[in-house]
Amino acid sequence: MSVWLSIALGLVLLIVGGELLVRGAVASAKALGVSPLLIGLTLVGFGTSTPELVTSVTAAMNGSP
Repeated sequence: MSVWLSIALGLVLLIVGGELLVRGAVASAKALGVSPLLIGLTLVGFGTSTPELVTSVTAAMNGSP
């Protein structure tokens, strides 16, 4: 697969994933009866930080700096 095709596909998937995340967060806020800002600051913030947290914990457990 071409490098440019991989980059384009990754960009499309990133945009679609971001759109789904935002729509899901807004729907969750409406269902819970809270402000979308509150959901954005808590759940979306936690969800986007989780991969870095897992990577850091895994590296620390393996003794990497």
